[in-house]
Amino acid sequence: MKKCQNLLNILSSLLRIGVTACVLGAYIPLDKINWSIVTSIPSHETKIIAIIIGVQLISSALCHWFSLIACKMHALRRCFILPLYLAS
Repeated sequence: MKKCQNLLNILSSLLRIGVTACVLGAYIPLDKINWSIVTSIPSHETKIIAIIIGVQLISSALCHWFSLIACKMHALRRCFILPLYLAS
């Protein structure tokens, strides 16, 4: 398990996303949603949403990476400054 820990984490994350989507799909009827509202979002707002999601993904990855480094170096305070600054 130690050799393939990263692959197991990726697969378990994908499985959790799939289970969440299935449970959500079972409780929320998607056929009654007015999809024209979703598809009529202006491109300017779509770019803003994509930038926000990108910043969130990058800051989450940095926070994970810095937390691993901090635990290995026993320097918790220094390694969390940048990710926490980006998260806010």
